[in-house]
Amino acid sequence: MRNSVILFCPALLLACAAAPAPYPGAGGDQNDTTIENPSGAARLAPGTFVFYNVENLFDTNNDEGSGDDDFTPEGKLKWTNDRYTNKLNRLAEALTLTGKELPYLIGLSEVENARVVKDLSHEDALAQAQYRVVHFDSPDERGIDVALLVAKDLGEIVTQEAIAVNLEGGDATRDILHVEIEVRSGERLHVFVNHWPSRREGEVESAPKRMIAAKTLRTSVDRILATDAKARILIMGDLNDTTANASLIEGLGTSVDPKDTKAHFVDLVAADHGKYPGSVARDGVWSYFDHMIVSQGLLHSKDHGLRAVSAASLKEERLIFHHEKYGDQPNRTFSGRDSYHANGYSDHLPVVLLVE
Repeated sequence: MRNSVILFCPALLLACAAAPAPYPGAGGDQNDTTIENPSGAARLAPGTFVFYNVENLFDTNNDEGSGDDDFTPEGKLKWTNDRYTNKLNRLAEALTLTGKELPYLIGLSEVENARVVKDLSHEDALAQAQYRVVHFDSPDERGIDVALLVAKDLGEIVTQEAIAVNLEGGDATRDILHVEIEVRSGERLHVFVNHWPSRREGEVESAPKRMIAAKTLRTSVDRILATDAKARILIMGDLNDTTANASLIEGLGTSVDPKDTKAHFVDLVAADHGKYPGSVARDGVWSYFDHMIVSQGLLHSKDHGLRAVSAASLKEERLIFHHEKYGDQPNRTFSGRDSYHANGYSDHLPVVLLVE
């Protein structure tokens, strides 16, 4: 079951490939991979943006105060260079399965530092995209951050910032990463990468923390919408809540209906009702904790610029583990307290947004 190579692609993602075709612009005339709009400005080729919670991507160094003691050769997880290298290889493999070409954008969570993000981007399977790394160290108690990889062919990074999520009671969590990109076709794209507080202390008990994260994000996006009501905004990340939770509905103000033009934001993963309808699973029940939320300006573009089409988790059988007792679930690197699985990838599936 772990060695299956059958590829299940959700219909709303149109087409997927078991191995990536050359990345747009990697050899040959770059115009071969562009579409011309009626105004004559070059558009990006149809492609993908991806978010992936990579499940504890730590290097092997013991950094004081970072909470990484288990992720060292002498630590509980016996995190050797071989295991670290294998983890990078597996994650890079998964990311090559998210479309016909390598993704234009890759949002990441559960990364220890900039080094591990750079190491991932330099993997042979991903290197041809020439990703630029955007990362800030955050105050998270587990020592994990979010990051964004921006392919050279997408455009130029204009601004980047870390937005603090100030929880009550002295708790610390991941910053929200905001990156503004001038896309090759001329428009500006605002990307927010998130990893909201977890449910470890209980869903109800921890809900106020995620509401704070949602309202913090909403404040930032409102500033953008106040100056440009048609701004192209993409909110991606592990929100540790589903589309039905208050943090998304009330805090962020999302809708699950792409036709709802009154809502500022639409959560596109809500349209996925296929096999494995989610990014995480517990006891065989799938849920979306990882989201692709888009503004009306990105979803209903009328100026022939960048447009979001659909989103879903990657239904790739090698990323699924069929547990006899607990049912289908992401094929994870770790289980239990200290069990390591060399053939695993992550405890989340990648979520893929199709753009054109």
